[in-house]
Amino acid sequence: MSDDLGPHDADSDSENRQYIGHPTIHRHLSIHQLMQKHFGDGLDAPAAAQLAGINPKTAYKHYHEIENQIIEEDTKDMFEREKRKRAQIITTFDNDIIELTELLDCVKDEIKKHLGKGETLPQHLISQELSIIKLRFAIKDKKAFYIIRPTFEEVYQKEKIENV
Repeated sequence: MSDDLGPHDADSDSENRQYIGHPTIHRHLSIHQLMQKHFGDGLDAPAAAQLAGINPKTAYKHYHEIENQIIEEDTKDMFEREKRKRAQIITTFDNDIIELTELLDCVKDEIKKHLGKGETLPQHLISQELSIIKLRFAIKDKKAFYIIRPTFEEVYQKEKIENV
């Protein structure tokens, strides 16, 4: 089977010749565009090769290039989504920490009022203060763990380097 793109004009020797070796850049791009069309149409590589008049191995090579491009684009999109979601989650942690700090300040102010009046501290204020401190610590701990955890992109890049 020749490595041509289709039917030939009988009057043109340059178009009737067999393509041996690597195609020119122009020809490679033409084949690739045609393979992209066939790929998008849902044809498998052998059928696309037959329609294009090229070797099935060439069609498979182009299909693999197309698949790799799609995977790379999807991976980049996934990384971007993860970055946005990660920023949102970190902001949520920060907002929770701020709210708990404000609540803790209110409880401490109540404790100071009672102590300033020489009153005994109500047990519920001590319990609230301890509960808020524990919860705030837990959220800070989760945030720290989340921040140091590698992203999918970092893991992907590391594996890519290790597999080279």
